[in-house]
Amino acid sequence: MVGLINSDKMTENDLKEKLKLLTKIDLSHSDISVDNLKMQIAEIIEPFLIMVIGANFPKIYRCRINEDKKIFSNIKDLWYPRKEKILKLGRFNNIHEQVFYCATNYMVSVLEVNPDAGDVVTIMECELKESERQLKVPNIFLNKFKSIPGISCNVNAIEINNKAQSILNNKENIRKHTLIQKFLEFESVKEVKKGEEHNYKISVAVKEILFTIGELDGLCYPSIVVNKEAVNMALRPKAVDSYYVPTKVWVLEKQMDNNESYLKLINKSIAINTTTGSITYEF
Repeated sequence: MVGLINSDKMTENDLKEKLKLLTKIDLSHSDISVDNLKMQIAEIIEPFLIMVIGANFPKIYRCRINEDKKIFSNIKDLWYPRKEKILKLGRFNNIHEQVFYCATNYMVSVLEVNPDAGDVVTIMECELKESERQLKVPNIFLNKFKSIPGISCNVNAIEINNKAQSILNNKENIRKHTLIQKFLEFESVKEVKKGEEHNYKISVAVKEILFTIGELDGLCYPSIVVNKEAVNMALRPKAVDSYYVPTKVWVLEKQMDNNESYLKLINKSIAINTTTGSITYEF
């Protein structure tokens, strides 16, 4: 599936200059809002092809640190947070905006929350209700997505895709598309320190623009904690609520032995009530 918003007035040099200016914006200024950035970024993105691919992830994992080592008794505590609890920007969420962040590997989900030694964490596994379902996500990996395990799709590289070339019209537009894809990928995986969440403003703006183009289920992007060797996802609440069901919960403690860290299993679910969300543990 491809969508194109009609506009190709920008030259390749214009595009490079606009991208350069974007990267120099001091996002810590309060007058630089997500809405303001959306207007600037939309001008750049709109002329170019957006590819939506089908991604099949039969299982996804979400991890939370147990504050004060208190056990989570209900799935709602492991699901996306309530709106009033979301007080900071995230990689793809605005303040008070619900997004279900997850990974396609349980260990990656733990690494993403970065627990300290002695911390207790809870991992939730969810499975697709329909095992063959493909989620609609934009291809923001340039064309590297084929090498990432877990993505099921069949899209050729943009440079050799005849249909794409016919839409993009010429080689300059293909080069511009490649510049845009690299920009989107960079903003999707850049490292942001705690307390500097203002640096997520561009990726949040990009997400909001992409979500207006088509009925996307979410975004998938490489995990930076494992050098882009695994996939993370930011799913719309409606998508995870409709397509996934929680199946297992593990409670683990991060421990150290001879300067090597490991996770010790301290409890696990034996039943999850899909109606009430209550979790029954083994111990």
